[in-house]
Amino acid sequence: GHDVRSRYLEVALAVLLLGCQSEPPVFTDDERAAVAAEIEAARDAFFDAATGLDADGLLAFWDEDFIHLSNASIAPVTPEMLREGWEPLSHVEMARTFDRVVALTRDSGYTISTASYVVLDTAGAVVESNEWAGTHIWIRRADGWKVQVAHEGRPVQ
Repeated sequence: GHDVRSRYLEVALAVLLLGCQSEPPVFTDDERAAVAAEIEAARDAFFDAATGLDADGLLAFWDEDFIHLSNASIAPVTPEMLREGWEPLSHVEMARTFDRVVALTRDSGYTISTASYVVLDTAGAVVESNEWAGTHIWIRRADGWKVQVAHEGRPVQ
């Protein structure tokens, strides 16, 4: 009788303990919307730095393992390349034509955007104009939202 009672007690405790385990955290619609708003704000600041040709401002959004892919090249974009390439330019006028912001978790998400853009030099002349599409993978780090991967393309002219 004693072994049966102690075995029953063990099983009852095990069932009770299993039932008390916490549920996996749910990512609620409100939390998803709040995270998407954070990513959208980071994306807008990222685009402001890019269109303002602010290399340091743009680099502040790059994650330490940042990867940039473009239909023009797969070569990594370096801060030196940005600064050198942007030196004769003034700014970019960009009109977004499509935007999507998706929060995947509390700490990750992506954005998809399309736009028309015009690049102006320091004299105010149009250097380039084109259509553009970009997908950016965002991750939350201790110092804010960072782009892990940017995949951007434009029609070949």
